[in-house]
Amino acid sequence: RSSRTMAVTPASRSSGNRAPPDLLRMTNMNVEEHQNARFHSAALTRFFYGSLTALVLAGCQAIPTTPIEAEDTSVFQPSVRASFNVNGGDRAASEARSGHAIEIGYQSTRVSSNQSLSGGQAPVYYNGSTFLSPNQLRNDFDFSYSDISWRMREFGGRPFGFEAFAGIGQSSLGLAVTSPAQRASRHFNTTGLQLGFGLMWRMNPSSSLHARTSYYFATDTGVSDITKYELYYANAFHKNLSLRAGYADWKVKGSSESGMSDFQLHFAGPNLVLDCNFNLGD
Repeated sequence: RSSRTMAVTPASRSSGNRAPPDLLRMTNMNVEEHQNARFHSAALTRFFYGSLTALVLAGCQAIPTTPIEAEDTSVFQPSVRASFNVNGGDRAASEARSGHAIEIGYQSTRVSSNQSLSGGQAPVYYNGSTFLSPNQLRNDFDFSYSDISWRMREFGGRPFGFEAFAGIGQSSLGLAVTSPAQRASRHFNTTGLQLGFGLMWRMNPSSSLHARTSYYFATDTGVSDITKYELYYANAFHKNLSLRAGYADWKVKGSSESGMSDFQLHFAGPNLVLDCNFNLGD
């Protein structure tokens, strides 16, 4: 029986421990695929969280808010007006008559009212502060309004007449919202257009009864809509002075900013107006 002895060389030993080339290529490919998969996974993760953040922010902007509201129907409303009759003639300036005039007026009113937010109701979001429900709010409005208008009146020789006017109004509103935990306030100034008309009953040269309505609208942030109704008795106690006494009802609406709560103010009550009347050319 014969036997063979195989010599083991260093080269043969090293080649026996080395992985085959095909296995090395497969291993490198697996590592590269794993790295690509991690890269794509990270990219998808960033895309997912970015999209989720955008959706959350968009949802926050779309969250409904509760309007800030105040109402008081027992507000005493003193104000002052001046009228400049264009074609006054020889008649007293304070006498109601047909013709054209320039009217200027000013009124300032403060209204405070409580507002309740019930559980589950949308929050009030105002000037960076969020008032969550349930909550008890106190809303303070400091409102003033001035205007200048061109006015036309026509009686046609009868005791009953009508008037129409158009011009520019300037509204100023300070609004503060207070809860037991926080307070937010802001001031708005807006300028807009004013339109109105009225009906009159001239009982005698110095006394008349008026029913009047006016509307104001603006496009800026702040007060955007004002509707006003007036019913008053006017008496001329001097050739240049008359006094109006009656009742006035105001509805004021506006917006703070995009995403913030709108506001609604309603006040009404007795009004007393001092009228200063002049004939141009006197």
